[in-house]
Amino acid sequence: MLNTETIDESVAAIDTPDAAKAFMQTIISEFQDKYTIEDPERVKKYVKPAVEALQKLKKKGYDMHPFAVQLMAVAIREFESYKGSKDMRAYKSTLIVADFVTHKKGTGYWEKKDKK
Repeated sequence: MLNTETIDESVAAIDTPDAAKAFMQTIISEFQDKYTIEDPERVKKYVKPAVEALQKLKKKGYDMHPFAVQLMAVAIREFESYKGSKDMRAYKSTLIVADFVTHKKGTGYWEKKDKK
């Protein structure tokens, strides 16, 4: 599992948009592999490093919007296709991802429009 130190080291080594893209695809794949909609605490544990990576790469100047949207899409697809009996847990897990991606500052989810 990725932690702050691993993310810091990886982000420090990234110096091209292609490298940032490859790193985020790896992060999103790991999140998707570990995502368990019926376990909100596990969701929180694995969404945190993904959001941290988004924030740090955004701070370095890379466009993270597509990756923030992709993280949201993982959670939404899971929720839409969920057929289990733990509806409230599934709902909470989906809200956790939405909260982390859309409300944490600097994830790139919300793009500022130039005012003219």
